[in-house]
Amino acid sequence: MLLKADRLFFGADFGFTNDPSTLIRMFMIDTWLYIEYEAYGVGVELDEMPQFYDSIPEVRKWPVKGDNSRPETISYLARQGFSIDAASKWKGSVEDGGGGHYGNSNATYNGGNGGAGSPGILIVEW
Repeated sequence: MLLKADRLFFGADFGFTNDPSTLIRMFMIDTWLYIEYEAYGVGVELDEMPQFYDSIPEVRKWPVKGDNSRPETISYLARQGFSIDAASKWKGSVEDGGGGHYGNSNATYNGGNGGAGSPGILIVEW
């Protein structure tokens, strides 16, 4: 089944020692959220981030929302040619994120085994 979306969405979180750095590529069709690609790695150095991000197709063609607690990382990635800015956070936003919707939704995961540029699809009815 080939799906076509009007646009792609990218989200990034920055980790290092214990938490992974991540980038996901997703799109929506109707009320369904499709997470199509993922990249994650623990201990990804700042100067390795551009290559890490480039493992996800078309990441330089679309805006990326990044973890707002790391403005210096967002600034560095923007200087490397990524269209990245800080995601908005509010009181309770972590709880409101995937858990608030994902936990009460229909979800299916198909494919992918993780790592940089891993294809697979997580389908969530929003």
